[in-house]
Amino acid sequence: MNYPLFVYGTLKPGYSNYPIYLEGCTLHEESATLLGGALYTEGQYPYLVMEPDLVRPDERVQGVLITVRPDVYNAVLAHIDVLEDYVPGGADNWYERVVSPVQTASGPVAAWLYVGGSEILMFIRSGIFTRIESEVWHGSR
Repeated sequence: MNYPLFVYGTLKPGYSNYPIYLEGCTLHEESATLLGGALYTEGQYPYLVMEPDLVRPDERVQGVLITVRPDVYNAVLAHIDVLEDYVPGGADNWYERVVSPVQTASGPVAAWLYVGGSEILMFIRSGIFTRIESEVWHGSR
């Protein structure tokens, strides 16, 4: 199934990776919210987590829900997987790609999103990465 992508960092429109990976490849873009998620960083990039011990009960993450054109969907997803160091079933992934519901103005939508992998979770739990207290990442463009 061609799920839309929920992006919350450098893949958002106006940020550094959008023109490289998504510009000209989308059908629709809209604001969306992931309930039950939190953002952490090592300083340069955000990492989304949904682990109960790392997320406060009322936390959410604001991002953009992007519907990719069907004719380029597989290529775009594969290209972003490389960016995010994601290999299906890989043991050393920095990010994992999962399907989760996000909230839009018209209701919930199932979407792909990239969450911190096991190594990232270890860094967060050890205090190496810090929580982003805002529900929106405003890193460098």
